[in-house]
Amino acid sequence: MIGSPQDHVDSVMLDELKEVMEDDFGILIDTFLSDSEIRLVDVKTAYDELNSKKLRESAHSLKGSCSNVGAAKLADICKHVEELGRVNKAEDAGQLIKDILSEFEVVRVILKEQV
Repeated sequence: MIGSPQDHVDSVMLDELKEVMEDDFGILIDTFLSDSEIRLVDVKTAYDELNSKKLRESAHSLKGSCSNVGAAKLADICKHVEELGRVNKAEDAGQLIKDILSEFEVVRVILKEQV
């Protein structure tokens, strides 16, 4: 992992989620992780198919989920992919897709350590 966990996940936001969710915090994290894996497949498939509309929609959906758990860096990468989809440039998203997959693995480790 490069940098501190705070570079990847907003610890203040996580603490607030823990307080609000109480015993359900672990369920929230598990749901986010399993749901994100599906969304990652959707993003990758859209890229592989060079389907800009699907790429935009999939990246947008993943971005929202990431924002909800404080994974701001991951959400930001998704935002860039979403923008490429919006301007019909799916073919330019290859490195960003790799960045999403890599960052997701870092976020997964950090979030699993929180439950």
